[in-house]
Amino acid sequence: MRRRIRRPRNKATFRLSQILGALASSDPNIVTRQHLLAVNLYQTVRKSRKGETTIPLFVMFGKYSGESLKEISADRTTWVYNLVNEMGGEVKDMYALPGEKDLLFIVDMPGVPEAMKVSASLSRHTGIAFSTSPAITVEDFDKLIG
Repeated sequence: MRRRIRRPRNKATFRLSQILGALASSDPNIVTRQHLLAVNLYQTVRKSRKGETTIPLFVMFGKYSGESLKEISADRTTWVYNLVNEMGGEVKDMYALPGEKDLLFIVDMPGVPEAMKVSASLSRHTGIAFSTSPAITVEDFDKLIG
């Protein structure tokens, strides 16, 4: 039986997931610098092509503990989707990563406080250590810096 791979919903999300996947599998210091940069830009929201403000995009890197590995299940994944929805957000994509980080979630959240709440709740209830950062498109980043 062939397993179907879920593709990101749009080109921007796909591009972001490729970049973040590469970062997660490379030198951890690069990811740390990227996180620091993202924290400095936390108030920036993504813009649609029409210039409308949308809710912020966040990336969440997760690292399993020995105990959390024992609890991997489809039910826990469903619980994560429900938690994000209850906090007013939406899970865009979830990936398992070989390498330094074990998980990558791409989520839309109403704001930084909600994203922090989700991250803390996930860590507390699953035993998975999460690092959460806001993200912007490369085009928006170029406009901010350029």
